[in-house]
Amino acid sequence: LKQAIFEAIDGAAPESFVCPLSMEPMQEPVFTRDGHCYERKAIQDWLRTNDTSPLTGVKLEDKVLVPAITLRKCIEEWRESAINQISFSKIKLIREIDKDSTYVVRKAVLDGSDAAAIQILDSPHTASLAKHILAWAKLPPHPRLVRVL
Repeated sequence: LKQAIFEAIDGAAPESFVCPLSMEPMQEPVFTRDGHCYERKAIQDWLRTNDTSPLTGVKLEDKVLVPAITLRKCIEEWRESAINQISFSKIKLIREIDKDSTYVVRKAVLDGSDAAAIQILDSPHTASLAKHILAWAKLPPHPRLVRVL
């Protein structure tokens, strides 16, 4: 459940912390010569077969990547702050209700109220499964965390 909460925090990342290629919060942000920022692995993969900016399509003068140290520190501080606002002691898992290869549902108590903790296990299908669960629960979409009280 804690892992699902960590993933949900990343799912709520400010847009400037999200790599435009991977669509995930950056762990190791780097700048290209045109000033745009990407996750290092994502832009390295792009530059193996392209010599243009993924955002503008303009040819890059070179493939030099510069670490975005200040941005990385801002992302790390944001993650820590978001995690510190969550009290894990308020979530008490009672028993497993249902499971298959893609999810586990547990009866839980959150802030003294009955809850269902749904842990999505299968990453390739996370968004699809979460969409189905949220439709069933009649909740607004969230890609990684479902909280049903």
